[in-house]
Amino acid sequence: MLFLGRVVRKSFQRQLLIIAALGGVGLLGLAIWSRQGASAAREAHPSIAMRASLPADKVVAFETPETVADAPAAVGSGAARVVEQLPAGEGAQFSTLIELQLAATDMNLDLDLTTKQWQAFAAAVVQAQAVRHNYEATIATATSVAPGRYRIDIPAYAAAGDELRRQFLADLERGLGKDAATEVTQAFAHRFEGSFAGFGVSAQTLEVTGDPKHGSTNVEVSRTVRYWDSADGRERMTTRREVHFPSDEDPSGERWNALLALVSAS
Repeated sequence: MLFLGRVVRKSFQRQLLIIAALGGVGLLGLAIWSRQGASAAREAHPSIAMRASLPADKVVAFETPETVADAPAAVGSGAARVVEQLPAGEGAQFSTLIELQLAATDMNLDLDLTTKQWQAFAAAVVQAQAVRHNYEATIATATSVAPGRYRIDIPAYAAAGDELRRQFLADLERGLGKDAATEVTQAFAHRFEGSFAGFGVSAQTLEVTGDPKHGSTNVEVSRTVRYWDSADGRERMTTRREVHFPSDEDPSGERWNALLALVSAS
């Protein structure tokens, strides 16, 4: 997921949506909702361990983002000034909220969600991505390719991915209600599969450019993943490539610090 300053450039309609979100969300307690949404998701499963179709001594553990040390807050410039004024974690959830609303507009979805439901939706996505990245860091390997260039290989983790999916859907239902969660899940099915890389069903490759040893500023991560997409009942191989800028997307380091630490260690 890319940062607000990199995604809100497409049309006048998107600008109007952002202005509306700033007025509707910011003035109605932006500094409160993100803490409530994140804490609710974390209290629901502060630490989950599962035994699945893995070696007998292998325990798949999902740890909450608090286990990862916070990175120095790195912020962008220009159009991102509103998010810069927020605490890092709140800024990430706010930009995710805007991104989800823009996605709904692009797909011509008529979702009848309240402000609180949109907030809970964004909190669930941010939480699941943080859990995902922190777990991937425990099974990934990093290799130095050239000065300032690294590769991170993440093996498939289908069994753990099923548990991650279950947690994510449970958070959506808890925050939105059963009916609204079902509507959102159906509407965003393909997007969920893509943004979560099929929930661990295949190997992933991350190409890192920059020097994470000195912070995430100017670090770029390109992720490539091939996975079977069965969101609409049809099994099909999908290749997804995406570019991330951790300093913009994740100033608090909850999502990217653990993976970038592998690069620093290599």
